[in-house]
Amino acid sequence: MLLKIENLKTYFYNYGKIGKAVDDISLTLEKNKIIAIVGESGCGKSVTALSIIRLIQFPGKIISGKIIFKGKNLLDIDEKEMQNIRGKEIGMIFQDPLNSLNPVFTVGSQITETIITHLQMSHNNAQKRALEMFHKVQLPEPEKLFDMYPHQLSGGMKQRVLIAIALSCSPSLLIADEPTTALDVSIQQEIIKLLLDLRKEENISIIFISHDFRVVKEIADEVAVMYAGKIIEKRAKNNIFENPLHPYTEGLLKSLPPLNKKMDYLPVIKGFVPEIYGFGEGCRFAERCNYSEDLCKKKSPPKIKINNNEYVSCIKYS
Repeated sequence: MLLKIENLKTYFYNYGKIGKAVDDISLTLEKNKIIAIVGESGCGKSVTALSIIRLIQFPGKIISGKIIFKGKNLLDIDEKEMQNIRGKEIGMIFQDPLNSLNPVFTVGSQITETIITHLQMSHNNAQKRALEMFHKVQLPEPEKLFDMYPHQLSGGMKQRVLIAIALSCSPSLLIADEPTTALDVSIQQEIIKLLLDLRKEENISIIFISHDFRVVKEIADEVAVMYAGKIIEKRAKNNIFENPLHPYTEGLLKSLPPLNKKMDYLPVIKGFVPEIYGFGEGCRFAERCNYSEDLCKKKSPPKIKINNNEYVSCIKYS
């Protein structure tokens, strides 16, 4: 087991209100596997990722839980030790490549800084390592690109630079936060293929965060569906797509436009995601659910185990 998250809670405090952005979630990730965390914007996916690498800023705070990485609880170690793990053993591809790279430094200087910091290499060796990584992520003319600034690169090239930086210290775990969102479809396919190839070559595990089920279907081994701070269904990819159990998962999959036929009407999930500071006691999806009962609005749904690694949180299955 590479990563085990147990009952993680990350809350935000705002003028006396409590926003339960991540509320009692548990996940496991095996070595050399890819798990996708999928859901609408604002459901807590990115906050989960930032919690794992302990980059939650005020007014947010990790309240409780465990994040066990290679047998060590990351919430028990000091910041200096966490800095050594962050970037070296856990790589992160942040959501927006445009804002994730520093505009006043060349991309070469940004990757060599990471390598020198974590691997204690000389500048010359760090530069060689950086060029190797640029080759590995299939960037054209790495030597020329090394001295370029972020604004001189396309969106796809920036994303590849971020992947190169994240992998430059050979981490065991890569967290990819919406790495294909701002890219056109052809570039998306290239990035997905690149991540799959790197998983095989580097023997790394990946947490892939997305709201796009089509992308998730191509890359994931397991899927965790997140809604309003909760993981409401976690199952093997094929099981999710062939037989979704939670009404929210079912609604998300039905709302995908088919590729092979024209539709006059596309099914949608009624209503809106509840306000983060106003979650009630019952199921957070109850107001939007086609199967909702009175009990759903009063009682939080139990976690129903399907098998050793799969579960769904819905009163339908209790």
